[in-house]
Amino acid sequence: MTEPWKTAPSSPLADALVCACGLITSLLTGILLWSITINSHFALQKLTLWFVIPAGAFLSGWAAASGYYFAYQMYQRRPGRLLLPSVLAASIGTFLLIYYLIYLSFRSALAGLGAEMSFPAFLDLAIRSTTLSIQGILKTGQLGYFGYLTTLLELLGFTAGGFAVCVYLRSKLYCDRCSWRMKHQGQQLRYTLHLEELMAMALDVTAAVKQGDIARAIERHTAVGSFARYKNSSIRSVCVVHSCRHCGRHIVAFSLQRPGGEETWFPIPGATLLARLDSPIHISR
Repeated sequence: MTEPWKTAPSSPLADALVCACGLITSLLTGILLWSITINSHFALQKLTLWFVIPAGAFLSGWAAASGYYFAYQMYQRRPGRLLLPSVLAASIGTFLLIYYLIYLSFRSALAGLGAEMSFPAFLDLAIRSTTLSIQGILKTGQLGYFGYLTTLLELLGFTAGGFAVCVYLRSKLYCDRCSWRMKHQGQQLRYTLHLEELMAMALDVTAAVKQGDIARAIERHTAVGSFARYKNSSIRSVCVVHSCRHCGRHIVAFSLQRPGGEETWFPIPGATLLARLDSPIHISR
């Protein structure tokens, strides 16, 4: 029988190093965007599509959180619980850093005139002084308090960019024993002319996995149907094998999928079966 699943914790040291990398890219992104804004008078992070999609802010938020992405690619460890709050903090912090750096430049100019302004007052002024440029030709006047709405969209874009990095890292498969990222070993697709044949195979595979006989489950999966899709195939069976290069753990996933388009397939809810073993295992096409 298969053992109960127990998830290994993440590595505190790896998480700390990753957070440091995320902080560095957040600072570098903020400084770069501030420099572009000051020198070219073009705020890349404010670029929007159709006035409602904060594309520039999304890319800026992703760039700010890219340190987490590249660091986890290097350490190959399961992200810890602090990933999401730290990524979002980095993205939002970059958003505020840009405004603060602009404020410092503005304050130095005011100091030469003998005037002063607090950061909250500057932030309010900058937001209400926002203007929109349409394809670089048509330019609106100052938006006033409507600028808070565009700034909110910008903030959401930064947050979404960082969140996208977090979702990607969480979507990867990690070893339940040592928390290292698992490597894709192979995939086997099976299509059948008759649905009954596929369902019978699925039942046999499920029974073999419950008995702990993963080799027999893969053998039964391999023997059915063809790897080539039939015209009337409404359901397919997929077997995917991942391995851990650190501890030797293998994870085999069997799932039934429905087509979601010409080349897109989606798992059927409740029709996915996972098994793990320590001995090497291979699958053919």
